[in-house]
Amino acid sequence: MRLLLAAIFLLQAAPAQSEADKLEAALKRFGDRSYKILQDGQGSGSMTLRARIEKDGDGKAAVIEVGLTAMVKDFAVSLKFTEKASLDGCRLISAKMSGRDPVGDIDCAASVREATASITAKNKTHAIEVTERTVGELAPLVMACTTDQKVGASFKVDVLRMVTQRLEKGREFTCVAKETVEIAGRKFDAFKWEERWVQEGPKDGAPIPAKVETTYWVSPDGYVLRTLGSQGMEVVLDAK
Repeated sequence: MRLLLAAIFLLQAAPAQSEADKLEAALKRFGDRSYKILQDGQGSGSMTLRARIEKDGDGKAAVIEVGLTAMVKDFAVSLKFTEKASLDGCRLISAKMSGRDPVGDIDCAASVREATASITAKNKTHAIEVTERTVGELAPLVMACTTDQKVGASFKVDVLRMVTQRLEKGREFTCVAKETVEIAGRKFDAFKWEERWVQEGPKDGAPIPAKVETTYWVSPDGYVLRTLGSQGMEVVLDAK
């Protein structure tokens, strides 16, 4: 009887979730959230961050959207950024960025087909060879949120930058600690992620020592609480 019951339980056991299924489930929990932008501790703007799943041909894709307005020194910056990525590794499918920064108007788009990314800006298209782990600029933040939250977790990706039209290889993201973050007088449990990038030197190709580029604090439920960039720019959850 015991053997029969064991066999029945084995037959009824749910199949293991694929990485794509895990990412889809995590993105459905991700939600739409609003943030405040701080520069050197002073309020300078706001940002929205959204993620959803939509049909892509015969399959599904992740869609990540960011909209922001901010003052950078004496310049008003606005940006709308939409990125589509596969559920398998968050690999970049396409992206579009529009807005304005201190340099001028921004209007560029990218699409990936097989091992080539095409970036169009100012009516010119530039082709870049990409890798199997190439993601867009928004994907790493989402990946840090949707990866299992535990100290020691890590991942590495190559990031395609549209404005500079370059592939930044070997960006590393590691969960280094579990901390408490205080936002608007409220305390949140958080997992601290650090982003590092080992670059090749401009002349002899020798690696430049890696430094922390951006730090992310992620809730145990998998959404962004706070980020801190190397230039003092902070993005903080608008906790009401």
